[in-house]
Amino acid sequence: MVFEDFKVDRNIYEVELSYMFSKLMRLKLPQDTPPVSVGTSRQLHEFLNQQKTENARLCVEIKKKDVKTRSSLPKRKKIDDDLEENLADQEEDDDDDDDEDIGDIFDYCDDSVGASSDDENFTLYGKLPQPDEHVEEKKTPLEMNPTPVTKKAKGIPPTVKLELSSLTLTVGQQYETKDELEMRCKILSVLHHFDFNVDRSDPEMLVIKCWIEGCSWRVRATPVGDSTQFTIRKYVAEHTCSVTERSASARKATPNILGVLYKDFVGSVDSMVKPKHVSHAMNLRFGIKMDYSKAHRTLKEARKLVRGSAESGYAELPTYLHMIRRTNPGTLTRLEVDENQRFKYLFLAFGASINGFPYMRKVIVVDGTFLKEKYKGTLLTASAQDGNFQIFPIAFAVVDTENNKSWEWFFRQLSNVIPDDEGLAIISDRHKAIAKAIGKVYPMASRGVCTYHLYKNILQRFRGR
Repeated sequence: MVFEDFKVDRNIYEVELSYMFSKLMRLKLPQDTPPVSVGTSRQLHEFLNQQKTENARLCVEIKKKDVKTRSSLPKRKKIDDDLEENLADQEEDDDDDDDEDIGDIFDYCDDSVGASSDDENFTLYGKLPQPDEHVEEKKTPLEMNPTPVTKKAKGIPPTVKLELSSLTLTVGQQYETKDELEMRCKILSVLHHFDFNVDRSDPEMLVIKCWIEGCSWRVRATPVGDSTQFTIRKYVAEHTCSVTERSASARKATPNILGVLYKDFVGSVDSMVKPKHVSHAMNLRFGIKMDYSKAHRTLKEARKLVRGSAESGYAELPTYLHMIRRTNPGTLTRLEVDENQRFKYLFLAFGASINGFPYMRKVIVVDGTFLKEKYKGTLLTASAQDGNFQIFPIAFAVVDTENNKSWEWFFRQLSNVIPDDEGLAIISDRHKAIAKAIGKVYPMASRGVCTYHLYKNILQRFRGR
């Protein structure tokens, strides 16, 4: 709707959606709770479901895409188009009755004084909307007109794809792999507080049953044709076992499963989100209680799913550096690996920094700081100062630690950007490895000791008067 109404070019701009809670709701949540991002079709589906009971103002932010994203835009798959069309068709059915609700969603555009900022009631945020006993529940196209899937079927109706945006299983749903279907069953078991056993798992069939012997709950799926895609052929949603018995086991409620659930159906994973936010959101949305440790691991898994693992990040470094050089002309990068093709050193100096240094004071300040992620390491930096006494970054490097080899390698790369010169001064702390490296790579330059580091060393070494 934003792209169409504001005539925004999809190839140049991107739209970010988010919504904030009312003051009444924020009293029950941590003070630093960030806005809830709406970034996937499933999160949009859940947001629209919440509008049936509570109104939330949707913030629309239009941002320019970076060059890397614009240059490598993938072609949209037909399945995604069908999913969007069916989601739009489903919402069109509610347009006649919910025109006022849609007006409320975008009402922030006209609320210049915030007169209605306290009118919303968000006390039910995060809870599943309860259907009204006196109102006939609206059914999805699949429920109104179920389409059986036979072995000869080459595909499934687009309406079945729409059901993938919810947390329920339906006959006819198709999953790319068997593991993907099993993951969905694990999420369902966590939400409904039960456990299951895999009765049969082979390339031809997947059968999952409730872990209580004799219970009727089960899922049976088989592949479609010769592909690896699995389609649900039979699904019995009702449990005939005791609630107490089936909820006695919670093997599937692991951080990796909860991470998938949080990422897909709850909120964002940016740096503002803390474990306490995850704990509150999962409790309000699904009634899942977790301590700080489990919430921390859940958020960690969700971030890994969005950002990738540390190993994948190191593996993609060559591609990343190539794109930086392509989009920032004049940039210098160096990536060094050991004999086993494992990461060793990384150097990066942006073209803008290289071109701007001739206009700076000929004084370079170098320093190192430790990194705190999985593989640790040390970040080395070189910076200067402009005519307005502002810090001007020149180069960065990631090495294993501060030693003779790493500092000499860093200065060797830096010399390709800033050559040795009698008028050049290099400032650092009193680290012996820095002094040795400067003597080898920059013999003509003068070296100075940072007075701040010297001051700290004096306070630490000499006590009293």
